[in-house]
Amino acid sequence: MDSIVTSVIQSFKQRSEFGQQKYGTNMDRTDLKFLDWVQHMQEELMDAIIYLEKMKYMFKTDQTHSNYQVARMYVPMYYRLSIDAVDSMIYSWDDSHVVTWFDLMAIDYAHHHKDIDYDGGMSFIYRIYNKLHHLHPFWNINILTGDITDSNSYTLGVAALFQDQADIDYYGV
Repeated sequence: MDSIVTSVIQSFKQRSEFGQQKYGTNMDRTDLKFLDWVQHMQEELMDAIIYLEKMKYMFKTDQTHSNYQVARMYVPMYYRLSIDAVDSMIYSWDDSHVVTWFDLMAIDYAHHHKDIDYDGGMSFIYRIYNKLHHLHPFWNINILTGDITDSNSYTLGVAALFQDQADIDYYGV
């Protein structure tokens, strides 16, 4: 038996012992009818929904609790600009400025990193893919994102999507 299954079994045992101590009974009890069990399950599921909502709130508002997002935050630090900083950057461009994918990464991060579905910068790649994949039927999102493990590979992955001038033009850069 693997360590994960062993851990789950141990958790079930602990939960059973806790329930026995707290309620003075266990799941072998016969005093509840079918609809009583349905009611208990419904209440447990309502609690689960509340716990999920709390976790979503924590994820959106307190980055110290969103280890997943921190772990997947592939956007290099120097592109993690505020909206004000991005606006200043854009307003400083003159007519000769050519927008690069570096610019797009900074703009995307500023406008999307607090979205509940923001996936650590991978969201930008998904948006590019959704916009351009019809021009590249050979693109496979799993292959495009499969080797991304850090900021460097993320940057290379984004750059690879903008190799063709036609893509850059189509994307509106």
